[in-house]
Parts: sequence; C-alpha cells; structure tokens
Amino acid sequence: MLVLGIETSTVQGGVAVARSQSVLASRTHRVPNAHGEQLLRLLEHVLDDAGIERSELQLIAVGVGPGSFTGLRVGIALGLGLSLGLGIPIVGVSSLRSLANSARPPGVRGAVIDARRGEAFAAAYAEDGSELLSPCALPKATAVETLTSEFRARSVAGSEALELPLDKLPDSAFPTAAQVAKLGQLTDFATTPEPIYVRAADAVVPRMPPSPLAGGAG
Repeated sequence: MLVLGIETSTVQGGVAVARSQSVLASRTHRVPNAHGEQLLRLLEHVLDDAGIERSELQLIAVGVGPGSFTGLRVGIALGLGLSLGLGIPIVGVSSLRSLANSARPPGVRGAVIDARRGEAFAAAYAEDGSELLSPCALPKATAVETLTSEFRARSVAGSEALELPLDKLPDSAFPTAAQVAKLGQLTDFATTPEPIYVRAADAVVPRMPPSPLAGGAG
C-alpha cells in the first residue's frame, strides 16, 4: 500500500511516502509559520523523489497532535483535500505516538514536545504500542522525569527531552511524516483525522486556499 504521510503538529512540517513499512521519500521544513506554503512544495518533491504519481496513492495519514493548533488545522485540511480529490481514505495518527515510535529499545517509550506556556505535551506507550499515558500537558521542567519515574519509560523522544536550541535539534526530535505514514497503515493505531487539542486553542483557524494538487496527474 502506498501511503502519503503529513505531519504539522510542531515547528517542523513534513511529507513522506511509504510502501508498507518502507519509507520511499521524505522531506521536512522549519520555515516559521509557513506550513501551508511549504507543504505543497514538499509534496511535489516527495512524489518526484519516490517516482510515483498522485493517482497511485492509496491512503492519506495525517498527524493529529497534540501540538500547534494552526499547524494541525493546516495539515488536516491538506490531507482532507487530497483524500477528497483522489477518492482515497484518510486516517489520523497521534503525533506523540509517531514520535515515540521512532525509538526502538525494548520497554516503555515516551514522547515530549514543546507546548509553550511552560508546559510540554507528553504521552507514554508500552512496548506493544498500548497507551499508558494519553496525550496531556505536563510542566516542562518535570515532564521527562514523570515519564521515566512514574511510567518507567526506557526512552523518551522529542524536543523537550534533548534540551537543545531549536536550530541544533535533529529532525528526529519532532514527530515525522515518515512515522505517521507507517502507523497510518496499522488499524490498531489509526484513528479519525480529528485534531487532539489537549487544551483550549489560542490561535485562529487558518483560511486555506483550495489545493491545486487534489486532482489531475502528478
């Protein structure tokens, strides 16, 4: 199955194409407040890199947060537009689950990303993928300790676990479209493409133009 993954829950946005659990192509950006503009460009590059046409895609998987309210709406809107235009299904994937899935040691895996306001969005998952701590907002200063002490996390992935400046963080410190594409194919972890907010939004829903990529040949 050819799956397009979209991830926009953080300052890093990305698009990826995967076949089963193999990633064929992936692109990311960190241009501030530019997911809407950058995703369309990344999508074209990813399809070219993978050597496929839009018409070959069979599923859209989109990261649903928690994370940036505006970012989530941009990614989900693009995914829904492509799903409608191409006539293929769309699923949502928890962005924190996709981040935790990037770590492969045995045992409990945790994920933490910046939530601003002195908080971090956090979640914990057992080795079999079952959810031990649902996505929530924790004090940034103690989020990693909570995951390791209370939930016995053997690894904690994410920007708040590394404590590095933004420009020094690797791509793997954020949820990625590649992991979203992989998990979107697994029915146990796929959900409806509805954003996970955790707390009240403090941003305005962006007005998205119609996607020029929703129909036609790539």
